[in-house]
Amino acid sequence: MANFFSKRKKTTRHWLGQRVSAVLMLVIAVYLASVLADNNFALPQLADLAGNGLVVVMALGFLVLFDHGKLGFEVIIEDYVHETTPQHVALFFNNAAAWVFKILTLVVAYYIFRGEI
Repeated sequence: MANFFSKRKKTTRHWLGQRVSAVLMLVIAVYLASVLADNNFALPQLADLAGNGLVVVMALGFLVLFDHGKLGFEVIIEDYVHETTPQHVALFFNNAAAWVFKILTLVVAYYIFRGEI
């Protein structure tokens, strides 16, 4: 019986995580679209905005995007890979890929923020 409740709690947390990340991506996308529209999509003005926090917002958007994708792939893997060992391997690589992309996002954002890219 305890296993039933722990699995249900994980499922609820997973479902809520997907919904929250979807709303965050929507808010970030609307914000970035408004910033781009205000600057007529001109690259020199956007380069000036990069130092004013636009890079931070874009990095946050990518971090949320990769987490949302990881959660979505977890659902697909758990639904369609039924054998335990392949499922654990696929989930491991899913998590590893998400972390690699998140770390790369932070590294690239750091260099853009410093003006080196």
